[in-house]
Amino acid sequence: AQAIQSLPVAVGLAFSPYATEPGPLLQQARLRGFETLLALPLEPTGFPLNDPGPRALLTGLSRAENAQRLEWLLRRHGGHVGVVGALGPLRGERFAALPDQFEAMQRQVEAAGFLYIDPRPGQPAPRLVWGRSVDVVLDAPSTRAEIELRLTQLERAARERGSAMGYLGEATPVAVERVSAWAAAVSARGLVLVPPSALMLPPRPEN
Repeated sequence: AQAIQSLPVAVGLAFSPYATEPGPLLQQARLRGFETLLALPLEPTGFPLNDPGPRALLTGLSRAENAQRLEWLLRRHGGHVGVVGALGPLRGERFAALPDQFEAMQRQVEAAGFLYIDPRPGQPAPRLVWGRSVDVVLDAPSTRAEIELRLTQLERAARERGSAMGYLGEATPVAVERVSAWAAAVSARGLVLVPPSALMLPPRPEN
């Protein structure tokens, strides 16, 4: 609720598929003009200690079973413009490292009409679906000083590359406050905030 009230509407908001009653917050977000995304639980580094939940896509499952789980996930809530391959701070590194599984997931996301945001900085844009990888994870770790440092890095990346996308794993009070304060002054520094869909890249043709 604090994020919806405080952040600029160019920020995309990702919602957990496990949320039991997201309707009121989704309605508030969309009435304000936010784009919303579905947080997609993929097997992360450190699994099973780092557990993304009971419907997560896992490297030890067959493609068919992961496809069934993904179908359930993509039907959650409705009205999202896309998905992000992360659930909070868990960014699905182990699942995304398997090309066959990762590409099958991309095809299913594309067929369902969603954009895909890869939360792993430095990765190429997804090959089989409209999407993009993020440039900076803003809250790793989630301290005031680190968030401010990462926002500076995000600005630098935008100036060097023409655009940049940041990812905030958790909408903690300090993170929301820091991003809100930064966003309020960013236009004075010659930058423009745009919603996630404005930064998506098209699929790349297969060779």
